[in-house]
Amino acid sequence: MNPAVPLLILGHAPGTLAVEVVPRSELARIEARWSARFVAVPKGAAPLTFPDYSSELVAEIERLLERARTDGAALAEDEAQRALSEVERLLRAHPELPQAAWLMAERHELGASLAERTRAADSMELRKRARALEPERAATFGQDPASLTPDLPAFRLEIRGPLRRDRLEWDGVERAFPGDVRAGEHQLRVLRDGELIWAGWVSVTAAEPVLELDATRVLACSSSDLGGTRDGETRPAPPSEVSCPAWAVLRIKQGRPEIALCRRSSCGAWYAAAPLAPRARDKPRPVAGGIPRWAGYAIAGAGAALIAGVTLWQVGAFDRERAGQQRWVYEGYVPPEE
Repeated sequence: MNPAVPLLILGHAPGTLAVEVVPRSELARIEARWSARFVAVPKGAAPLTFPDYSSELVAEIERLLERARTDGAALAEDEAQRALSEVERLLRAHPELPQAAWLMAERHELGASLAERTRAADSMELRKRARALEPERAATFGQDPASLTPDLPAFRLEIRGPLRRDRLEWDGVERAFPGDVRAGEHQLRVLRDGELIWAGWVSVTAAEPVLELDATRVLACSSSDLGGTRDGETRPAPPSEVSCPAWAVLRIKQGRPEIALCRRSSCGAWYAAAPLAPRARDKPRPVAGGIPRWAGYAIAGAGAALIAGVTLWQVGAFDRERAGQQRWVYEGYVPPEE
């Protein structure tokens, strides 16, 4: 039995059947050549979707932070706490915001300032959380630099799940992993081919130096695995990390289908198949010079008739004025009587 080979069709939606693009007869000929059976590339799991960046949402968060700052200075602690609670709720609901880590750090700093009069332990914990998110924070206006939380110890963290080509943003800054981080809660964003595929808040500790992100893994031979393939002059250009062991790429160039076979991230040269326009079966087969075979026979017959007509005309067969003259007429072979 021929193996099933996923066929990626450039310029078409994932899951498109090859017979929708190439005639079945042509596809069968190519399958026979390579002893394979082409199947559509599965779409795979639906990617996570995030709302578009909202400047209105960011403005609302900044407005709430300013309100908490003002209420705190006016000793209206309850109003300030309500504003900070709303800030945290919005940020946890929208980890996709690029500046979410900095805004959350500001929220923790304001909460620590409110708590330092009556809840010193809570104030210290909030400052540690802010320090984990924004290590380079300086003292605010009127704040004693001695009250700043000392730098937290770092440990080596490994993140599993993302591909090597993915971009990881840790607390709003692009980072490479394994890398040194500080224990606590952090914002993490994963971008693949420029598109955000995962965002969330993660808590890490030195006791567990490996972070698993299953949501960023891709299904082998799916559109997520092969979708980054680009067209190339001599061969396809697949992504650097393809887990599919065997697959193929189809493109249409100047009305002619071209297919290339691939193994993981390596593709062979384009194979040019026959043109897409099939010959109609009910039309006679052409011969050299572009004249159908039947037309050749017809022309030959007409030529013979023309030559015979000229010959008869020369001997006066069609001349009625010579009707009285003796003429020889051949009427076929008549056997002699016995």
